[in-house]
Amino acid sequence: MLSSGTCIVALTDGRTLAIAADSLAVDATDHPTTPSELVCKIFTANGFVCTGAGLMQDTNTGFSVKDCFLDACSRFNDLDSIGAQLGAYAKHGMETFIFECKTELPWFYERLKQDSTPLIQIFLAGVDRGVPRLRLMAIRLTMTDNVEVTSIPTAEFAYIDHGHTLTKLMVTRPHLLQESGSVTEAARRLVQAACDGNPVIVGGPVDVIAIDVNGPRWIHRKPDC
Repeated sequence: MLSSGTCIVALTDGRTLAIAADSLAVDATDHPTTPSELVCKIFTANGFVCTGAGLMQDTNTGFSVKDCFLDACSRFNDLDSIGAQLGAYAKHGMETFIFECKTELPWFYERLKQDSTPLIQIFLAGVDRGVPRLRLMAIRLTMTDNVEVTSIPTAEFAYIDHGHTLTKLMVTRPHLLQESGSVTEAARRLVQAACDGNPVIVGGPVDVIAIDVNGPRWIHRKPDC
C-alpha cells in the first residue's frame, strides 16, 4: 500500500499453483529497509501457504498477518475456515489500528483515507479436495471509517504490483508467460522483472513455492525463511 514496492505473483496451470514474492520491505513511513534487512514474505504451516502486501507485519500496527495465519492453521485444517478466521483477525486488527491512528498518527490516517489501495492484500493457498486452490482477500478502509474484508475472484494469473513495473512489463512482453516453460519459472521471472525495474523498493532474492496435490514445496527459498 502507499509506498510499498511489494511484488507477488500467483500462477496456475490447473495442476500446480506457483507463488513468488520479492524480499524487500518498505515501512509505512516511506523508509525502505536496507538490503541486509530483507524479509520473508511467504509463510507456510500445516500444508497451507500465506503471503500478501500492505500492513502485513508492521511494528507500528501491533498486528501480524503471519501470526494470525499460524494461529488459524493450528485451529483448522481447511482453506475456507482458515481464510474466514484470518479475515476476521485482519479486520479486528485494522479496526484497532485505524482507531489509534486518528489520535496518534493523524497524518498517516489522512493518507490512508485518501489512498485507494487496500490496507492489506492476502493470498492464501492450499489443497482443496485434491486440487491446489488460491483464495484472495482485501482488507480496505471505507470512506465512512469502516474496515471491510472482500473476497476477490481468483484467476489463472493473479498478482500484487505495488512497484508498478509488472503491469507495464506484461504490455511490452505479452508472451513472457509462454516463454518461461513452467508456472514456477514464469512466476519467478515476473517477480524478478519487477525487481529489476524498480530496485529501490522492490528487490532481494525471489522466493518461489509450488502447491500441487501433494501440498506445498519450495522451489527457491532464501536462507532463514
